[in-house]
Amino acid sequence: MNKIKLYTIFFLLVMFSNINIFAAQDEPYKILYLNSYHNGYTWSDEIYFGIVTVFESSNHPYEIDIEYMDTQRSMSQQYLNNLNEIYTYKYKNANYDLIIASDDAAYNFLRTEGEQIFGLTPIVFCGVNSFNESDIKDLPRFTGVVETYDISGTIELALKQNPKTKTIYYINDDSLTGKSIMKEIEPVIDNYSDEINFIRIDGKNYHEIVEKCENLPSDSIVLFLIYFTDRLNNHFAYDEAINILYNNCNRPIYGIWDFHLGHGILGGKLVSGLNQGELAANQALEILNGTNPIDIEVITEDTTTYSFDYNILKKYNLSSEDLPKDSKLINFDSEDSFNILILHSYNRNLEWTEDIERGLRDKISSVSDNIVFSIDYMDAKQHPDKKYQMYLYDFLSKKYFLNTFDLVITSDDAAFNFITTYSNLVSDDTPIFFCGVNNKIAPNTLDTNRITGLIETNDYKSTIDIMKKFHPKKDKIIVINDNTITGKANRINLEEIIPEYENELEFEFLDEINMNELLKRCENLSDNEMILLLSFTKDRSFNDFTYEESLRLISSHTDAPIYGLWNFYLGDGIVGGSLKNGYSQGAVLGEMINSYLLGTPISDIPIQTSKKDEYQFDYQQLEKFNIPMKLVPKEATIINKPFSIVNFVKTNFIYILGIILLLLIIILMYRNITLSKKLLKQEKSQARTDKLTGILNRRACFEVLDEQVEYCKENKSDLTVCFADINQLKNVNDNYGHEVGDLLIKSITEVFIKNIREIDYVCRLGGDEFLVIFPKTNIHQAQKILDQINNQIRKINQSNKYTFVLSFSYGFSQYDDEKCNNSSKLISVADKHMYEDKIKYRGKNKR
Repeated sequence: MNKIKLYTIFFLLVMFSNINIFAAQDEPYKILYLNSYHNGYTWSDEIYFGIVTVFESSNHPYEIDIEYMDTQRSMSQQYLNNLNEIYTYKYKNANYDLIIASDDAAYNFLRTEGEQIFGLTPIVFCGVNSFNESDIKDLPRFTGVVETYDISGTIELALKQNPKTKTIYYINDDSLTGKSIMKEIEPVIDNYSDEINFIRIDGKNYHEIVEKCENLPSDSIVLFLIYFTDRLNNHFAYDEAINILYNNCNRPIYGIWDFHLGHGILGGKLVSGLNQGELAANQALEILNGTNPIDIEVITEDTTTYSFDYNILKKYNLSSEDLPKDSKLINFDSEDSFNILILHSYNRNLEWTEDIERGLRDKISSVSDNIVFSIDYMDAKQHPDKKYQMYLYDFLSKKYFLNTFDLVITSDDAAFNFITTYSNLVSDDTPIFFCGVNNKIAPNTLDTNRITGLIETNDYKSTIDIMKKFHPKKDKIIVINDNTITGKANRINLEEIIPEYENELEFEFLDEINMNELLKRCENLSDNEMILLLSFTKDRSFNDFTYEESLRLISSHTDAPIYGLWNFYLGDGIVGGSLKNGYSQGAVLGEMINSYLLGTPISDIPIQTSKKDEYQFDYQQLEKFNIPMKLVPKEATIINKPFSIVNFVKTNFIYILGIILLLLIIILMYRNITLSKKLLKQEKSQARTDKLTGILNRRACFEVLDEQVEYCKENKSDLTVCFADINQLKNVNDNYGHEVGDLLIKSITEVFIKNIREIDYVCRLGGDEFLVIFPKTNIHQAQKILDQINNQIRKINQSNKYTFVLSFSYGFSQYDDEKCNNSSKLISVADKHMYEDKIKYRGKNKR
């Protein structure tokens, strides 16, 4: 092996031995965003923000160059040829990792010219209307998201809201997008051709179109598709054409694009640029992480969402309660509701943030249940840079463009700084309440007629004092902290009290440091050193860590005790300390907001500092470091304490006794309630039941019959009743006694019960009279059932089972809307026919 090889190996060994695995910086992704339209066009701006949002959350550096084709203003072949020449020259030395193309013009341009200009660079498209799989059959580096509109969904919804509609007037331009939409709407028109008349409103300029919409018939609606350029080549901004139409049109306007919402359309099943951008960016990341574009399916399924403008719904007397589930509703401003925006500095699912919000909601909801919350998360731990905040401002300003907030709440420093920096995000007089702010705020620098809140003050002194008390032989505290907004505030606040321990403790800050360097330092701590962990979510090389991740890494690389200031660390490796929790921050601020809701002016609600924190400790950590329980403050909360039945009973004796007494009371009450229900059920049953036969009595009979009559009226159904009277009952009673007479009644009842259907009712009106109710049955059908009953009676009589003969006379009546339309008439007619039958029976017996 020659010297050059030895030197090379030596150099590589030295180089790799000094690589910092936490500080290693990946090469940024280099991306070109080819935009079909121009800067400031809302649709493609939203696509871009969706792309940026996904790449920001990927934790990988990236650079995006934007190229605007401006094809809304010019789309001639000559213009496209000129673009080809310009791009060929401009990008001849470019080396992009990936290209994202938005809308048809950019997509089609790259299909034909892309390889010549950019080589085999992977391409992800979105916002494309005219897509056919055969278009990219020979282009394996292409994949993307097709922009699908659900025109049928919008029309179906519009017809439900306007059921008397006979004509749908639709407006569309002749742009590339407009022509694509026409292909989509033509089959939809065919589907509705038998019931709805579709008319395209056209004109040589947009003014003519608007004039035609001024006096449309009351049985019509308008479908606004797209309109950027009229036939005189006049151009309109995304909101301009729809605004003009809304101000002059006398009928509700529906749409298919979310950028028209808030500018004149009532709503519809709308396409979102933000969603298109996010989907495309996720595909782009898959490719950048090694997936071949040909293995990523083009997204063609419906990605639209129902969205509506509350003000316009109200204008046309349409209820927001009848909207499809999960609909988005803007401009909702009920007179009875109070709209609050909560802007969190950090990300969703962070324990601290969730606790703040829970405390806020618990307190505020105790005063009013008509509060509507809108909640957003800045994710400032991951994205502290100003460029991201500018993107965020642009996004939120568009998102809440037409929302009016009665109050804004911010949690932690980043959100407070953001809302005061970008103050025009909300109106000038909107009250702002803040909490979790570490930086010292001078009240004279704020508009105290509008801004107040809760400054987060950590109890450094109590935590340091307990560290001294628990570890009297340790005289040095290693302070682990980062350089985020929170970290800088932590250091300023801690340095104020360090002089108090000048002759007792030494403090060493570890803040300008990478994680692997920090872990090496933790591994080599001396016996006299202990750790105070403030916040370490970003190291010197901008590697991000959650609170839990940083604590677990640190605790796994040291044998020294670790203390903290926030309760979300507890249970993951700290001994404890005087800890602050997010819930109390939110609850205290919630009480301040309640004062405002109950009428106290903000100027009379002064800025407060958070109350004294609570001692909290981890029993397992106390055991690990042999800290005796007698040193722990009596008022402290201790987690992970092993369960002891004796200690539990001692500690909770009063509560246990109370629970036992409560259970006894509940058991007695349950027995009484159960008994009462049983008696009540028996009473109700007895009140409706004939004592002798067990069938429905006269009262219950009339209730059932009334119900069946009402059912007939509503449903145009049949109903027949049969009035029956037992023959010779008086003779049986006189000759054999009432016991035998009762047996006759029960025997007849038994025959009725066995032969009627489940839907029928047999009732005893009293004495020898019965009524059989036959729902959904005409007289001929009822007669067949009576024939069965008579056949059964004939068999019983032939068997000589009884000393008496079973026999009854009967008559029918059937419900009729005009002549027999209530219970009394039904019974009266049936009774009349029964009496006629009784006369025939008596005549036969005389012979």
